[in-house]
Amino acid sequence: MRRILWGFLVATTAWACEATEAKQATIDTPTLQCAHCQTTVQRVVENLDGVRAVSVDLKAKQVRVSYNDGATGPEALAAAIVAAGYDANGVAADSTAYAALPECCRVPTDAHAHH
Repeated sequence: MRRILWGFLVATTAWACEATEAKQATIDTPTLQCAHCQTTVQRVVENLDGVRAVSVDLKAKQVRVSYNDGATGPEALAAAIVAAGYDANGVAADSTAYAALPECCRVPTDAHAHH
């Protein structure tokens, strides 16, 4: 009986892992400026429910996220980045959060007129 239960448990676990296959999203973050921005965005995104992995590419100014569909999605990921003070997928950063960023994380005024 134990072998049957053990086999069922293993089969069920394997099926559950397949059922929650990760989705991928790439979020454009044009206002990332420095390593501090990179670290901040990494922490904000990886703390969201359903996020499996995060890669912040400072040079490309993009965030790549692996996540569980149903737990989060591209809109929620971008909204968290916006709330942290950075532009994401064409949505302007929260102005209060942006103003609280260190100077190194702020875009020069001529390039970031909407803040």
